[in-house]
Amino acid sequence: MLGLLTFLDPPRPDTKDTIHKAIAYGVGVKMITGDHRLIAQETARQLDMGDDVRNVDGKMGRDSEIVIERERERVSESIEHKFF
Repeated sequence: MLGLLTFLDPPRPDTKDTIHKAIAYGVGVKMITGDHRLIAQETARQLDMGDDVRNVDGKMGRDSEIVIERERERVSESIEHKFF
């Protein structure tokens, strides 16, 4: 016997609106997913997030780690005044 299962995991109904509100407040919205690139592209399309979908094949490498660390530091510095 051969069987085929399909799974659908669409974005929640309020996700698109939440993303647009965040962008309006100046938040840079990025989507990080473990899904296949085509699924990520379709999800980005559904959420009006553009078509710049990048694939790292699960291998971030040192350069990506440096970029992420710099962004984390930048964000931490930009919100530091909110805690004092």
